[in-house]
Amino acid sequence: MGRDIGTSTRRRALVIFGLAVALTVAFAPTPVGAARDDAGRRHPWQHYVRLDPRDKAVPLSIASAVHRTAAVSMLSARPKVALAPCADDPSWLCGSIKVPIDRSRPNGRQLDLAFAVFPHTDPTSTAKDAVFASDGGPGIANIPNRGFQQFLNGALTDKRDLVVVDHRGTGQSGAIDCPELQQIIGDLSVAPRVKIRAIGKCGRQLGRDADRYGSGDVAKDLDSVRRALGYQRISMYGLSYAGAFLSAYATRFADHLRAVVIDAGVPTTDPRHSWTWGMDVPPREADVVELDCDRAPACADAQPRAGSALARIAAAVRRHKVTGTVAISGLGTRKVTVDEIDVVGMAFDLLTQGELAAVSQALDRGDKKPLLRLAGEARLFPFEPGDPVFDSAGDNAAAFCNDNDFVWNRTDPIPVRRAKYKDALEEMGWSAFAPFSRHAWTAAWLTDYCLMWPAPDRFTPSVPRGATVTGLPVLILSGDLDTNVPTRTSEELLRVFPDATFVHVAGAAHPAAGWSDCARSVANDFIRTLQPPTTTCNDPAYVTPATSAFPRRAWQAAEAHPKGGDESTKLERKVVTGTVQTVRDAWLRSFRVPGATGALRGLRGGRGHFDYASHPDRAVTKLNALRFVADIAVSGKTKLFFADNGMTFDVTVDGPHGVDGQLTGTGQMGFGPPFSAFVVTGTIHRHTIHVTVPAN
Repeated sequence: MGRDIGTSTRRRALVIFGLAVALTVAFAPTPVGAARDDAGRRHPWQHYVRLDPRDKAVPLSIASAVHRTAAVSMLSARPKVALAPCADDPSWLCGSIKVPIDRSRPNGRQLDLAFAVFPHTDPTSTAKDAVFASDGGPGIANIPNRGFQQFLNGALTDKRDLVVVDHRGTGQSGAIDCPELQQIIGDLSVAPRVKIRAIGKCGRQLGRDADRYGSGDVAKDLDSVRRALGYQRISMYGLSYAGAFLSAYATRFADHLRAVVIDAGVPTTDPRHSWTWGMDVPPREADVVELDCDRAPACADAQPRAGSALARIAAAVRRHKVTGTVAISGLGTRKVTVDEIDVVGMAFDLLTQGELAAVSQALDRGDKKPLLRLAGEARLFPFEPGDPVFDSAGDNAAAFCNDNDFVWNRTDPIPVRRAKYKDALEEMGWSAFAPFSRHAWTAAWLTDYCLMWPAPDRFTPSVPRGATVTGLPVLILSGDLDTNVPTRTSEELLRVFPDATFVHVAGAAHPAAGWSDCARSVANDFIRTLQPPTTTCNDPAYVTPATSAFPRRAWQAAEAHPKGGDESTKLERKVVTGTVQTVRDAWLRSFRVPGATGALRGLRGGRGHFDYASHPDRAVTKLNALRFVADIAVSGKTKLFFADNGMTFDVTVDGPHGVDGQLTGTGQMGFGPPFSAFVVTGTIHRHTIHVTVPAN
């Protein structure tokens, strides 16, 4: 049964990001985890970096950056609207203005448009502008998530005010609530056709206002806020779908702009319809699997065919679904079936991407367990409908369906739209979404998302036809690990901003500045100086913990590298490698299981337990005959230190043919370079062990 991928990589990414950057983050008090997916459609696998302290007690320090009570006198402009310290964080000022829902009827129904302002902290600053910052979405409320914008733009807030606005249809600005759509859009069990009908029903619920929530109207709202706050010129930072918002603003109000930074931005002027089809995403996913493996020495050595791994897995399950029983950490033993749409979902998962090359090799050799386990782990994250006040599925549809061109005309009746869509799909051919089949990709991506959205009453385009912006400092960032909005898609923004500086960021997912200190610095410096960056971001900020292989037996493992004084045999060195792989795998599983403590299961047997709660500086796993390799049982304790992602282990090993012993190891299996190889010492079968094993 076709369905869109709805699951959980969102929560997994929260943990990954915490380990990746180990930063102190300014975070406004807010219902944590409220933000969900991003980038212009309702797919819960699409996420950008979001921190949620409930998920793991990892190295995240969630605290207010500035303990003060803000006052209007601290702003760099003279507001024309009442402002007061925000109730949930008085270091911000909150306010609202009224704007017409329909600007062609200025005396008609009005909307309270809410915003928050963080005053600059340097009283000697002479800057008179502010940074207007926006998350993507659409549908996500900016005000509850303003701490993330402080993190991204915090280096600017000494001299400049920071402003976030709940766009119309979101948050405190009249959040759209379409109950049926909100309840089902991320539910795996609901067929795409049911979701498409619910999207159409939502549009009918909005009536003649169904086309009043696009980026063109959002841009006019933002300019109304600018005027109300008294800024003559502003700078703008926006991520993901905010590429549409900022394009809409810049093509209408360039005279009031000082600079624009678009991070992992979505275009709405692409004649390829690349974003509505999602056509750049599948090949980017395949490329990222290869890139992940290339950056991990052990994986690069073991997986020369990493670039074709995703295609091989998709082809295998397309021929025959893979079914079997497997142990899943946090769930126990489960029967799992994997089809191609499941593989589509896996390809979006940042952790999973690093395992797919080895999974493909295992599957080629008849070993189904690694694939079954990855698919089964998705069951750890059942769909939970969000609160539309924090993330409105209705606004997502209302904005997306207004802004984006499809292969049909907006005024076409639904049967005509359906016929044009089918014709266009046929013309694209079966390989249009390779490495996935046309059926799997269109079902997962919901390529006919707006098929039943009502025809517009008064259409306002995101970007006026043919409009471009020149002579304005514009920076566009894109990470090479971003599979939400691939670089090829973001490059379409150059149609609107032909003079923009485009920066490719190594080792960054979505958005680039959320993953890379370099990207964040480049963005902040650009707004500060208005000069193109002289720094390149070619050193990967994040290195995926790629798994090199899934050996079934010890003899299939790679050999550890002997150091001075080592007395090990070849088999013993393979057992040491299998031991390190077992320790690594236990930590990778712990990142996936919800909660600060929980149970672990070995790929091929045994149990364990992880604990992120008992110690402020480290997490601990305890292993009880855990088996990543069938004939190597590992028992003992391992530690992960938050400050530097350092790892230690002290374990007993029960290997094949009496290859038993006691091993200790130290290494660094973090999520940002450098990765330190594990140095392992101890004894096996009365032989002194002194070897190294790659951590990645």
